[in-house]
Amino acid sequence: MLGVTTNGLSFVRSLGRRGIRVWMLDGSPGNPCMRSRCGTPVRLPEIGDHPDAWLSAVMERALRASSPPVLIPTGDEHLLLVSEHREMLAPHLRFRIPPPGLPELLCDKRLQYEALEERGWTIPKTAYPEAPCDIARFAEETVGFPCLLKPYASHRWRRRGTGVKLRAAWSEPELRAAWDEMTAAGVPALLQEVVPGGDDRFYGYLAYYDAAGLPRAAFTKRKLRQHPPRFGNGSFQVSTRDPELADLSDRVLRSLNYQGLVGIEFKRDERDGELRLIEINPRSVSGNQLPIDCGVDFPYVYYRDAIGEPLPRVDGYRSGVRYVHLGWDVQAMLAKRRSGEITAARWLRSLAGVRSNALFSWRDARPALAYAGAAFRRAVRAAARGLVR
Repeated sequence: MLGVTTNGLSFVRSLGRRGIRVWMLDGSPGNPCMRSRCGTPVRLPEIGDHPDAWLSAVMERALRASSPPVLIPTGDEHLLLVSEHREMLAPHLRFRIPPPGLPELLCDKRLQYEALEERGWTIPKTAYPEAPCDIARFAEETVGFPCLLKPYASHRWRRRGTGVKLRAAWSEPELRAAWDEMTAAGVPALLQEVVPGGDDRFYGYLAYYDAAGLPRAAFTKRKLRQHPPRFGNGSFQVSTRDPELADLSDRVLRSLNYQGLVGIEFKRDERDGELRLIEINPRSVSGNQLPIDCGVDFPYVYYRDAIGEPLPRVDGYRSGVRYVHLGWDVQAMLAKRRSGEITAARWLRSLAGVRSNALFSWRDARPALAYAGAAFRRAVRAAARGLVR
């Protein structure tokens, strides 16, 4: 398992409870998900700075194994590492990732959007500024305000410790500040319009495509809250049955000759009701525990296909199941409470029907407890700084 964030934790638990030994390779200091009892932790340096250390750790375990282990990259950087070295890794490991060149295209937002537009798919209005001197005028004439500044490679931007996927700008000064920040970090960025609509207008399609490019398991969902609000990760979501979304997503992926795990996000535009393709993630995503709890176990489907065994039947799944990442959702609630969008009582009532949890599990409580402990320590330090000031 390459990368054990919330996404990776869902794989560790799914496979570990079946008695499959899981090596958890991760480079994030203090990562609470590495406390899971379902896998064996292997702590490594940051992958972007030390890719050779990751390759050595993978190959060391592969060469010691009696048969080729299954390799699962869960983040963009992990996927790109496997894609770059696929010829070296393939004789010793089993994995299913998109065809050569496609991970590199999809992990670069500019290349991804250009490829989608070439194929005629509907994306938000997007522009690619080059000169910083006219960035505000360019934004006004192309996508307008408010607008988003998205890094081409979001994994490189997050590695800078920003904790966010993008920057939103409602004015020229905000846009210039965001542009300067990304330029100083050496991260090229594009401009994109803000598609009108709230957090609950984001829809997702998760799937696994086999070597023939056929979907062997698929699932649709809807976000209800995000952290940060409007442009973040899904903190509160619900499973759906959305044939329109599934059909559109499948046609997009077939146009790319896709293979492997995938997550596509759309937003339904308030102006015309049309689904606009926000992004394709060429891997599984942070809310992967939701489909597992609904009956679509993507980790086990991937594993069985990788070892050449018959895939588990996925005849259907439960819709209307609610999922929460409690740590993110508390922060989403606080932000929405400040803006008057929700009250604490209403937020608590919304959690009453939750049946899927990103972190907490009675059978594997340590990740959630470690996360809560770290959050408590951060809160104490913040309070102490406030008292000092």
